[in-house]
Amino acid sequence: MCQILVNNVKAIELRVFIVGYSEQGESIVLLIIDNGNNTVIYSAVIDCFEYNDINKSIEILSKYKVNKLNLLCWTHPDEDHSVGMMDIINGYCDSGTKILLPEGLNGDEGNIADFTDKIKGIIKNINTFNKARNYNVTRVNVAKNFYNLVDELSFKDGIIREAIPIEVFALSPFSSICSRREASKNKFTINDLSIALLFKIDEFRLFFAGDIEDQSIRLLRKVCLRPKFEVFKTPHHTSKSSTNMINHLDHNLMFTCSTVYKKGSVNLPVDEVVSDYLKHTDFFHCTGTKMEDNDSDYGVIEYVFDLYEKTSECILHGHAVEVLNEEEQ
Repeated sequence: MCQILVNNVKAIELRVFIVGYSEQGESIVLLIIDNGNNTVIYSAVIDCFEYNDINKSIEILSKYKVNKLNLLCWTHPDEDHSVGMMDIINGYCDSGTKILLPEGLNGDEGNIADFTDKIKGIIKNINTFNKARNYNVTRVNVAKNFYNLVDELSFKDGIIREAIPIEVFALSPFSSICSRREASKNKFTINDLSIALLFKIDEFRLFFAGDIEDQSIRLLRKVCLRPKFEVFKTPHHTSKSSTNMINHLDHNLMFTCSTVYKKGSVNLPVDEVVSDYLKHTDFFHCTGTKMEDNDSDYGVIEYVFDLYEKTSECILHGHAVEVLNEEEQ
């Protein structure tokens, strides 16, 4: 359990940015902001991408004057979650930043998945710096229990403050899948490595599913997915290969969102899968659907939560959109 202690809890807000681009790319920026002091008191980034020299994640961190991340998670080494990652690491990480990598992400010849030279370069850089204790790297897997990955923050005593609890749990990847693949020497889809994270911040629950697909989803504990979620980022860009997630859900989602992946014959999110999610959520947002109608190269979904008043709003940037069901269209 990590507790951020603040002078005035009424001034605290949570902002979550779901970042996507025209054809591919996904990143998530999470900030807890003390508006009383105009400072960011907790920051996390999940994955990174940049396109045409646009890196919206770095732009967001710069706008809010973030100098160092508390948490960086690289869910898995597919290109659409990785371009620009070294800029995040070099610019915003030090020995106090907890860096999460999936099990099996070592970058050597015996690795259980094939990586591009660019991805190998990022892994080598992380490993080199971690050996020198410049980084605090944890390789994540899930066995019988949740893996609580929260780092501890210390504060001066003697001042009356209120505490905001923060917990972060990894719900995948599953060691059983990774170990079986490694033992059989089979190269396999990198999505099997993907980390899915559950954040519990005060009374708010946020689920970021990475690119997990049905093989991993079937192993998720349903108890994790029963309470209401304020933010639910769908797995694998809302594809047909991740539809088992819907079987885990009741009508328990406030804001559901997806990024896009549109290359070759692949066109995600899949409309019929989005329609199924609409039966379980109050709102569904996407970083882009009809990008040809918009001049932007990016879409950003921004969720803002007042931790005291328990209110929320959504702000859409670029070609991000709200997706409506047929009755609302």
